[in-house]
Amino acid sequence: MTIERANLDYRTMAAPAVLQEPPVYEPASDITRILGVVRRRYKLALAGAAVGAMLAVGFLSVIEPTYRSSIRILLDRERTKLLTEISGEQAPDSVDEYIATQIAVISSDIVARRVVHNLGLRWDPDARRLVLPPDTAPAQSDREARVTSEFLATAETDPAVVGVVQGTMAAYQVDKSLVIEIATSDHDPEIAQKLATAYGQAYITDQLSARFEATKNAGVWLEERINTLREQSLEASAAVERFRAENNLVSTDGRLVSDQALGSLNEQLIQARLAVTRAAAKVGVFRAAVDGNDVDEVISIVGSSTEIAENAPIRQMRSDYLQVSNRARDVTARWGEDNEQLPILTAEVERQGQMILAEARRILAGYESELRTAETEADATASAVASATGRSQADNSTLVALRSLEQRASSYNALYQDYLARYQEAVQQQTLSLTTGRLISAAEMPDLPVFPNKKVILAFLLLLGAGAGGAIGVARELLDRTFRSRSDVEQLGLDFLGYIPRSGEAVRRLRLSPFRRKRPAEAADPVTRRAAEIGEAAATLETTRIGIEIRRRGSNRVVALLSLEPSLTRASLALALAAREARTGRRVLLIDADTGGRRLSQALAREDGPTVADVSANRVPLSDAVRQIEPNLAFLAAAGGQGTAAPLAADALKLWAMDYDMVVVDLPPAGPISEARSLASAIDGFVCAVEWGQTPRHLLAGMLQASPNVEAKMVGVVVTDVNLHQQRLYDPDFARTLRRTTGT
Repeated sequence: MTIERANLDYRTMAAPAVLQEPPVYEPASDITRILGVVRRRYKLALAGAAVGAMLAVGFLSVIEPTYRSSIRILLDRERTKLLTEISGEQAPDSVDEYIATQIAVISSDIVARRVVHNLGLRWDPDARRLVLPPDTAPAQSDREARVTSEFLATAETDPAVVGVVQGTMAAYQVDKSLVIEIATSDHDPEIAQKLATAYGQAYITDQLSARFEATKNAGVWLEERINTLREQSLEASAAVERFRAENNLVSTDGRLVSDQALGSLNEQLIQARLAVTRAAAKVGVFRAAVDGNDVDEVISIVGSSTEIAENAPIRQMRSDYLQVSNRARDVTARWGEDNEQLPILTAEVERQGQMILAEARRILAGYESELRTAETEADATASAVASATGRSQADNSTLVALRSLEQRASSYNALYQDYLARYQEAVQQQTLSLTTGRLISAAEMPDLPVFPNKKVILAFLLLLGAGAGGAIGVARELLDRTFRSRSDVEQLGLDFLGYIPRSGEAVRRLRLSPFRRKRPAEAADPVTRRAAEIGEAAATLETTRIGIEIRRRGSNRVVALLSLEPSLTRASLALALAAREARTGRRVLLIDADTGGRRLSQALAREDGPTVADVSANRVPLSDAVRQIEPNLAFLAAAGGQGTAAPLAADALKLWAMDYDMVVVDLPPAGPISEARSLASAIDGFVCAVEWGQTPRHLLAGMLQASPNVEAKMVGVVVTDVNLHQQRLYDPDFARTLRRTTGT
């Protein structure tokens, strides 16, 4: 195997088809993911629950308690039947509709006004509540009944009091029974009790008042209408009798004599025409058979006829003819047509046939005589009908006017009788003190408030707060599109190289480093201090080195470290990787190509020393520009100053790589158009550093999509600045990865 074949990208090598297995859905992974979300965001839910508890305590401390009292009314069906029989009122078709109607009546403005009138309620604007007059006494039902709905509707009642009373009341059906419960609520338990009692009494009184008002008004109107209908009925009956006398209209059994005669003649005409039709049919059948000398047809007609007597001569002739014909056929069948008896039998058949035809002509003559007689009778009956029709039409024209008068008289008489019966019922119902509903319970004084329910409100606000906090946590999880775990890297089709913890979290004690300042008491530079911490993550650096080795074997390797955003950790990672390679004996050149950040240059180079720009412009040779950091590690600083263009070129990078075993380049933040894309031809591998919880995934995906040459040489991704405490909640295998990464 050659070195070139060994340089193939192991990520693009497809496994044999026999080793590929279809993906298998594992519900346990979803459960693990859900549990991870809960563990990561449970603090938000607890914080929401705490806020809900504080809101509940504050709400319960300022809210005023509300008391409720109730009373029940039974819509008695026996009373309804009795009231229907006595008053004639129509019983309700649907029980549900009837109950809904009664609930609407209880909730009406009139009933609320009756309650206000009976209790003498008024509104206290200062206390903002209903108050009772000091001398309030229980209302008397007789006095209430005299108060009509018209009086209550026109009385001067404060609409605000009526509205408040309606708002305190709730009426509903108890289960599916015929019981209506009226519940009233108020901040004062005494007012709540009196409101419930007053509502029950007001409903019963309103029923009595409505029935009394309706029957009284109906009685007055019916009395006036009855007098008018009586006079109109008498006048219409007299007009009918005068018309009969003037037109001499005689009738029996309610019908005119001319109409009865015309009906009888019509029946006779129908019978006569039916007889003509039957006679014509018989004549037509016989004439066709006789005119055609068809003996067989005549015999068939005689055999099927029921009008020819059994002892008629033609029936005997028919029998003889059939016997001779059958004898002739038998002789022909037995002895053939040459038999001497056959001519005799044939002659006899002919003779019998002529006799039958002669008798048929005689019968036909009789049928024709009957036909003429029937036609004559039909003509005479038709003439009589025409004459009777003329007389009937003259009478009917007069009868039309008579019937109009009779109908008018009948209508007035029926209306008079109906209104008279209604008037009598209305008079009787004015004294009827019966309602369909009756009270079956009394309103009691409430002891405990119905609102607020402390346990329910506390539980509700706790759940609401916890739910809101959980919803915020879930929203944050759904909106989080940053790098959190190795799965986020692998979803983009890239290799995961390892985690680098946040500064000071993985290594509690900073070890001595060759990059420390000479004065031990002085704090190390942030880049070198961070590089020392990254050096503790030996496994991550080892994984990165292996990935680089797989990318290209041999010497003169050029490795570039890039990130999507400005990052101190990226520069420190480049320094740690270069130092690790230098300690293995390789000659390493570390180049700071980040002209905007210059973190490595600020930490490792002199401010007035030569830079990459000087070497690229051939102003200074490479050997004079580099600074020796370690025995095998050289550093080339970036050009400083605002507006300085990136001086590093691909050709120069290839030339410098020939003098070193490895070149490590710290590139500026990458994008769709960046220095990483322009230098891709000279770089053997890219190592991308993404910040945990900060770098959006779509930035890396967009950069790789716009730079396919960079994607093809991507060694892998390192997740930096990881919160070790929270990372266990994002990556189930983090503990094992951490041990491999940090070596602990």
